[in-house]
Amino acid sequence: MAFAETFKALSDPVRREILQLLKNGKMSAGEIGGHFDMTGATISYHLKILKKADLVWETKVKNFVYYELNTTVVEELLLWLSDLKGERMMKGEERKEFLKEYKMSLIFGSILTISPSLAGILLWNRLPEKIATHFDQHNLANGWSSKPMAVFGIPFLLLLIHLFCVFFTANDPKRKNINRRIFTMVLWLVPVVSVITCMSIYGLALGMDIDIGVIVNIMVGIMFIILGNYVHKVKQNYTVGMKLPWTLNSEENWNRTNRMTGWILILSGLLFLMNSLLLKTEIVFAVILLVILVPMIYSFILYKKGI
Repeated sequence: MAFAETFKALSDPVRREILQLLKNGKMSAGEIGGHFDMTGATISYHLKILKKADLVWETKVKNFVYYELNTTVVEELLLWLSDLKGERMMKGEERKEFLKEYKMSLIFGSILTISPSLAGILLWNRLPEKIATHFDQHNLANGWSSKPMAVFGIPFLLLLIHLFCVFFTANDPKRKNINRRIFTMVLWLVPVVSVITCMSIYGLALGMDIDIGVIVNIMVGIMFIILGNYVHKVKQNYTVGMKLPWTLNSEENWNRTNRMTGWILILSGLLFLMNSLLLKTEIVFAVILLVILVPMIYSFILYKKGI
């Protein structure tokens, strides 16, 4: 972060008041100007300086331009000031404090991830020796596992994936750029998937009328919509977001690509929800290609333009 630009932006009381206004959410230049007795050109000048200092983000919606507060830079500034006072902890201690803050969520999330094993033990005598664990688009089983694998293997495999995701997110060198809501989602994503998936498998094994295709499409759709609402606000890091050579090389490329990715994820989530009624494999493949290829191509185009 260029602190010179930041201090320049914060030196003016008008710009500080604009930041105060943006604490409440997105605002257009006209809405911001309505709080000041000055021309639109002057407001645009102040917004330009704030944007250059990366204190605000600019988002275009049709014919309107909206501005929102970039709290990450403020957090970086506070960390830098803490360095001056000699209060910043060493990285190892900082990581411990970070994990300590989420200790209870990590513990309960891990317990929730393997909780289907407890349900499986209670249902052990009612479950068949071979349990269907993989299904085609017509809800027909095409893969089976032994009872121990279904009851213990799948939940504990998901627990390893859960701990893997938490470990690498917590140890990201740019962890401070991952906001709290995103990290909270990392903590609870796999546990929720574990419960829904395993309990659905048990239900089918017990003869319940459950459509796995419907459940999976709804679950993935909701997950994509939630992720899409947050990914556009994530600053450069190595764990969460659209991590490409061009986005990691340029902060502006990262911001633009992940803003687009956010909208694509929301659209994809809606398509998955729609597909819970249609259950078309073609839609699933089309959505996967959409999520992967469009942001990648867009980021490369920005790179070729020098962004």
